[in-house]
Amino acid sequence: MKCVALRVLFVFFLTATLGPGTGCKSDGNTEGVGGSLAGENGAAGKNVGGGAGTHSEGGTAGQSIHGGDSGGTGTSTQTGGDPGTDPGATVLSRPVDMANWGTPYRITVPSGVMVRPGGTALLTTPKLPKPLPANSELSRTMERLRGSTAQKPSHLKVLFYGQSITRQPWWNEVIKWFETTYPTVKFEFLMQASGGMAANKMRRASEQDVIPLQPDLIIYQNYGDYLDIDAIIRDWRTRTTAEIMLQTWHLGTENPDAFASIERMNYLYMPNVCERYGCYLLDVRTAWKDYVKAKNIANDALTRDGIHLNAEGITLMAKLVIDAFGNYPASGIPSDPMHLVETFEIGKDLPWYQGRLLADFDGTRIDIVARSDAKLAADLASVTIDGKKPSEFPEAYAFTRPNTNGKAIDLPEPGWPWVIGAPMRIDRTAKLLVEYWTLSITQRNGNDFQFTVAGSLTGNDGSGSRNAKFVSPSGRVVIAPEDWHTDGAENTGFNLTGNKVVWKAIALHTDRYPPSALPGDATLPEPATMIIAGLSNKRHRIELKTKDGKALPLSAVRVYRPVFGR
Repeated sequence: MKCVALRVLFVFFLTATLGPGTGCKSDGNTEGVGGSLAGENGAAGKNVGGGAGTHSEGGTAGQSIHGGDSGGTGTSTQTGGDPGTDPGATVLSRPVDMANWGTPYRITVPSGVMVRPGGTALLTTPKLPKPLPANSELSRTMERLRGSTAQKPSHLKVLFYGQSITRQPWWNEVIKWFETTYPTVKFEFLMQASGGMAANKMRRASEQDVIPLQPDLIIYQNYGDYLDIDAIIRDWRTRTTAEIMLQTWHLGTENPDAFASIERMNYLYMPNVCERYGCYLLDVRTAWKDYVKAKNIANDALTRDGIHLNAEGITLMAKLVIDAFGNYPASGIPSDPMHLVETFEIGKDLPWYQGRLLADFDGTRIDIVARSDAKLAADLASVTIDGKKPSEFPEAYAFTRPNTNGKAIDLPEPGWPWVIGAPMRIDRTAKLLVEYWTLSITQRNGNDFQFTVAGSLTGNDGSGSRNAKFVSPSGRVVIAPEDWHTDGAENTGFNLTGNKVVWKAIALHTDRYPPSALPGDATLPEPATMIIAGLSNKRHRIELKTKDGKALPLSAVRVYRPVFGR
């Protein structure tokens, strides 16, 4: 057996069990503020994708998405000749070097800010073995941005996530800056923020809002409870390889009784989350304090209602996010120190043998990357994972965010959750089919209502009520009572009766390669095809076998290994 390198040398021990928290509190047993503030939708940005499977350049597995890690292999013409004998499975793994780790996360804590006696103690687990090297939290993103050229363009999928503050149009200015500053990068911008969705609700919604999208970078702001925010980021660190920017909270009209709790969240609890999970903390709050002090204006002068930003506040928020990327150190920063995404060159790290690639990898997702000039017809090879078709894995499917109708599901900014009533989350107990689902509200009884569900392939799949847990006969639809979000819609005058909520079940896999023809356009990034995502974070075996027994013009295999769950 050929081995590229030693396996990763450390194991993360997840010893803490995080409770669900207690929602959005201004002070109490758990720290958190914010909550049910009706959102406002900012103007849509450019190149914006909606839910999973509706991206501008792909998103569900089985599509060729032009993308790649900056550690890709360029446009080498080598496809690798067959060795004389069968080399067996190549182990795709590289060791993580923590020699330069251990720099503590630094943020200036205002005098008097401390954990309240009897309040929530700072969590100590789960955590990285050591803090990441200073300024390395966004290193893979910056390497892709700065390393992109016209001859070898990079791809970057950026997700904006949070509440109504995130939906305000500062993010459009960030998009413009990215596109102007890095014109050769092929960006995919996604907006999934929902007004009023505090962390206790977003913790549930993230299952469909974030996990199926598998973003490269998440820019995230959320009001709510410390334990809920911690659980959200823990889930992302366990199931995605996204780099994460967590924004602290700007100043507004703050209740004096809640001020101490707000300060603790921003200067103790959120930095604690970032240090333990290796996230980038954008200290919005301190910058906001400095700005209003320099201009001698009130704390809430940059808001229109005490919380939502006015034009000056939008400008400042955009500047703070842009400066975080624009002023990122240009040298001395290790790239991807956690080895979240690894690229292995075909023909060098991984040999062909009689039209077959066979490799063992550790991770939750694997992509096949073709040469950018490769012009290929569809369905030239079969793919298996652990000896099975990728479609046989129940975890390699996902639901999109529930929306109002079949058309809105494919729009960039669906009207959810404040315009319509819809579940925040749909679960299942059985393997999905790739199909549309429709939930029809049939009858209203006070704060309860009845509904039916049907799949475009499954057919009619039972009826239920809002106040009871619903499990469809097929097991493909499960809705918990707490996952309905109807009160906000009622407040806007929306009539629930007769409403239809539609969502998709999508594939995070493909059984054949390539799933669609490749154009052979050398001006595009190397086309990466997601073979499967959603696997358990352990060792798996991939086998790609061409129908004619000949090697294909492939560039690399790319492995995604979240930092927790290894």
